[in-house]
Amino acid sequence: MREYFVQIVPDVPEILSFAQKEVKIKQSTGLPFILKRIYKNKGMWICGVISLFLLIMTSQFVTDIYIDCPEGIDKKVLRQELEECGLKPGVYKKTINRKIIRDHIMQEIDEVAYLSINVKGTNIFVTVTKKAETLKSVEQSNYCNIIAKKDGIIEKVIARSGEAVVSVGDIVKKG
Repeated sequence: MREYFVQIVPDVPEILSFAQKEVKIKQSTGLPFILKRIYKNKGMWICGVISLFLLIMTSQFVTDIYIDCPEGIDKKVLRQELEECGLKPGVYKKTINRKIIRDHIMQEIDEVAYLSINVKGTNIFVTVTKKAETLKSVEQSNYCNIIAKKDGIIEKVIARSGEAVVSVGDIVKKG
């Protein structure tokens, strides 16, 4: 007949040496047994920790750049300008300065009205907004002279283009 013991006492090997019958441990639970199993499989745990570290490190770098731009703006030229600014696959995400890149692209390519750079995961999405056709040239616009309806004093002058003939505080007459 076999007897089953539950391990309560830490000196089980000594107790088993005095026993005259065959003893079998039915279940080994608790922190010491779990630690022993982990110690036996330490290679697996070390590889798991290294893999987790590598996964976290590789998620900090840019893998792809997606460019969305309207007709009239060449994607190849835009991609070259982005690479010139330092925005290319393999770059550490924390070193990307969006404001400097945006300002540089808007200066280099005249057709660009606005450039947005969004980082999602390891991908970068660049969206380009083209300037409106009517705002390109001043010659096509319909700016004109402003004529006073009645006598008065100028309080404020906002000249969006051209030159202001009057200044703040000048007295104007009708017509």
